[in-house]
Amino acid sequence: MSHTIHIYGMHCKACEMLIKQNVEEIKDCTIESVSFKSGTMRVKCNDAILPAVRSAIHEAGYTTTPPKGDTNKQTADAIVGKFARLLVAGVLIWIIMKTDVSSLIPAYENLTFSVAFLVGLVASISTCLAVT
Repeated sequence: MSHTIHIYGMHCKACEMLIKQNVEEIKDCTIESVSFKSGTMRVKCNDAILPAVRSAIHEAGYTTTPPKGDTNKQTADAIVGKFARLLVAGVLIWIIMKTDVSSLIPAYENLTFSVAFLVGLVASISTCLAVT
């Protein structure tokens, strides 16, 4: 049976490949398509394997639509999580502003191309958002 799974957090082709890589490891599951533009994935598997597919997507660092009946709880959890992250970010920004931590970071006025390229290469491997 074919299933469409809505995935949140995909930004690029690298996200698609990461999800595809995780889901391909599941036996008796065939990936029909993955699209970061539409935020969907079509898989062909039976209903018993679907939770394993969702788990593989979550392990890759993305979220899916909640199963029927759990919508309110997961939505509330997501709101609380976003609020907590926002609060932590605000506290960190306040601490940085009050303590002038930025003076501890060395400033490079004459940054060479090779160093900039190396930093960019490391950033692109670490996360797809660093590239954009």
